[in-house]
Amino acid sequence: MFSTTKNKFIPFLALVAILNLAGCMIDRFNGDSVAPDESELRLAGQIIGESVSESDNGVLSSFSEAFALPTPEGLMPGNSIFPPGNYDRVSGYTYSYDPVRGAHQVRFSQNNSNIVTQAASVFDLEYTFRRADGSLIADPSGETASIESVVFEGRRSGSIETAKKRSFYSRTDQMVIGGLNAASDILTIDGFHSGEGSFTRTDTNGVSVQREYVLDMNFLDIRIERARVEQNRNFRRGVSGALSYESTITRNGQSGSQNRIVNGTLEFNGDGTALLRFFNVIDQFRLRLQNGELFDEDEFEGRVVNVTTDQNTFTLANGQRIKIDRNTLINDDGDYFTLAEVAGAVGSNIRVTAEGDYYRPDASENLWIATEVEFEKESNEFEDIVTAVDLLNRTFDLRNGDRYFLDEASVIDDDSVFLTLEELAGAIETGVPVEAEGSFLFETATSRRIVREVQFETELIEIEEMVVSVDPAQQSFTTDTGKKIFINAETVFEDDSEFMSLEEVADGLEEGMSIEVDADIYHVPATGYWIALVVNFESD
Repeated sequence: MFSTTKNKFIPFLALVAILNLAGCMIDRFNGDSVAPDESELRLAGQIIGESVSESDNGVLSSFSEAFALPTPEGLMPGNSIFPPGNYDRVSGYTYSYDPVRGAHQVRFSQNNSNIVTQAASVFDLEYTFRRADGSLIADPSGETASIESVVFEGRRSGSIETAKKRSFYSRTDQMVIGGLNAASDILTIDGFHSGEGSFTRTDTNGVSVQREYVLDMNFLDIRIERARVEQNRNFRRGVSGALSYESTITRNGQSGSQNRIVNGTLEFNGDGTALLRFFNVIDQFRLRLQNGELFDEDEFEGRVVNVTTDQNTFTLANGQRIKIDRNTLINDDGDYFTLAEVAGAVGSNIRVTAEGDYYRPDASENLWIATEVEFEKESNEFEDIVTAVDLLNRTFDLRNGDRYFLDEASVIDDDSVFLTLEELAGAIETGVPVEAEGSFLFETATSRRIVREVQFETELIEIEEMVVSVDPAQQSFTTDTGKKIFINAETVFEDDSEFMSLEEVADGLEEGMSIEVDADIYHVPATGYWIALVVNFESD
């Protein structure tokens, strides 16, 4: 099933050398006279981020397959501490075993489309399991305790489409995983990732930028902390080490003079984030490992590793020093409200995370000033799109396949857009995209995730554009950026809207009025429609 003619595994010492070099170069687009600007670097970062992400079939996502057990009936959970992944929407599953090579081969397709994402992928996987003495294991599901290592190769191809991006990709991961026995606290992973595809990003003004890319990554001392994965039920908060990468990015699908080569490293911080560095570029970027999205320039999030109370500073796992001054707002929704409390917790080996907004007064100094910060004990947290609600069993499902239960002790935050599960269910039924963010407790006896606290927010885009045409029969209008936006029974016309129906807007346009719409809209990838949740029409 898999070619063995190209062995890209690199010895550890060679990988360390690559890390120290941190890449080779970042070239201009051939023929350009200016260095790459921040927007071009951020676009490259988004391509790399998706290729690593846990929810969009990146490197961390492949861990779910790598730690699964292939059987004739389907992929089964391996060691119980590892998230088994979401294999509910699988079709065309096939399994075969080659006793000569000890290779278990699996193929299937999966459709993970929901109200906000249109995603489909094809998987081609191969596993070779070995005992501690190096002998092959023919029945891994029957000898789980005997598995010491696995050689995994996974090929995936597919597409992802949301309101913000459209991605077509083909990716290959090869991994040699050690330390799978129950006595090992740390698992080690050596290997590489390669991929290619097309990536289109659309901003809130409807402007799209497309790039084609080829990407290669080498694993640099990748380790997974077993206890942290068990606690958080995800890989992104338990992985450390780094990746070296090289990518050739082509502007607008052209070739030749429009190629750019970018090199650098991606370092896992162990707190759900990673630090992205481009060689010969001073600025560095941080990304969220869950979805590969880059942080905004003024945002920070990470684990606190050191506190210096006499200087009013704390240091994150990525090395950034952040200062609190008299203007810093410490959020009262957190667990700690002074640096002294944070220092005491860190000194007692309690893992504390900090997130908020900051600015950097001096670009030459490793010191940022926090304008707002929230300190929390590191706990089981979630943040993803809600795809289904079960009122009978008091549960909701997220896009990544996880299911969360609400009980008498569960708290829905007062700032939540939806304050009851019934309100949430109504929104999901009408196609409104809703993001759930909160924390949970893992109930070991039942393997259920019990919500401790949750906040539900709508995934909306705010627009302020001119209306150029109206179709009352279809209940839609088109703006000057080309968006065709529909209204439905759930759409709310604000009280101060000058026009309270599309028919009135159409009449106004016929009279020669210039009409502007201020609206909150969302995208439904399955249909391609934009839907307005709130609208306000005013004549200009």
